[in-house]
Amino acid sequence: MSALSGAPDPSPDPTPEARARTRVGAGAAIGAFTLWGISPAYWQLLLQVGAFEVLVHRIFWSAAFLGGIISSGKGFRPIAEQLRRPKVLRLLCISTVLIAINWLLFIWATMNGRVLDASLGYFINPLASVAIGAVLLGERLNRPQQVAVALAALGVGVLSFDLTTFPWISLTLAITFAFYGYVRKTVEIEAIEGLFVETVLVAPIAIGYWIWLEVTGTSHFISGGLWFTFLLVFAGPFTSIPLMLYNIAARRLRLASVGLAQYIAPSIHFILAVSYGETITLRHLITFALIWAGLAIYTGDAIRQEAKLRRRLSMPG
Repeated sequence: MSALSGAPDPSPDPTPEARARTRVGAGAAIGAFTLWGISPAYWQLLLQVGAFEVLVHRIFWSAAFLGGIISSGKGFRPIAEQLRRPKVLRLLCISTVLIAINWLLFIWATMNGRVLDASLGYFINPLASVAIGAVLLGERLNRPQQVAVALAALGVGVLSFDLTTFPWISLTLAITFAFYGYVRKTVEIEAIEGLFVETVLVAPIAIGYWIWLEVTGTSHFISGGLWFTFLLVFAGPFTSIPLMLYNIAARRLRLASVGLAQYIAPSIHFILAVSYGETITLRHLITFALIWAGLAIYTGDAIRQEAKLRRRLSMPG
């Protein structure tokens, strides 16, 4: 999953055009988060390949897929102009490291029976973003937000109580993605172009590792058969298409609506974890209950705040 910044809130005027935009945005949001939700099932198909090789192809074919889209649109000149600014390049290097860690860990978790941990991580993510905003941006948390973050912290504490089940996967996924969103919000570049640059920046390492796999005869790209070749190539579009749908949704829906839709993905992760037979203890259930309670408070407050803002904007004078 990825973050988009700078998307304006749609007009509060309920015109037919606005309703049409909302329908398109809702469909795009459901599509994006559903694809992100079922992604563990896709990576499970590549268990024989391994997480590092999957990441290599996810990076390479994402760059190729996004490059084709960009070349058929505005072209690469706007990207080149942005990259002449040292700050933009520096921040994209940081976001590249964060998203690469996030992708690798998520793939590894889904391939090693840790989908439940991944689900918890993406439930925690919105609250982690709130905490980062408070610490790094000096944003003041209102009472509902304070309660929501406290419940999330309590949930993590419950799961970590005996130090044998410390949720390092969940926290790493939540923190890397939250920081990724924070960094990307400070970069003046569109979502698709930004992801393209990130994949290109890490592509030399990915290609180098791919060559090493081929030389040592451990690559599955060709020797694994046509099925694995297809799955590895399609890892690029499978990574990029949800981002494109998210981009459409974020520009057409209220921010609170996008925030609600993002819980589709970890909810599907949770269902998949149960279907895969992963062990769910009482401590897990208590942790998820606390996290869900925090998210309910946080989301309810976000909806109230946005409704208040829309009423104020719609008042004459």
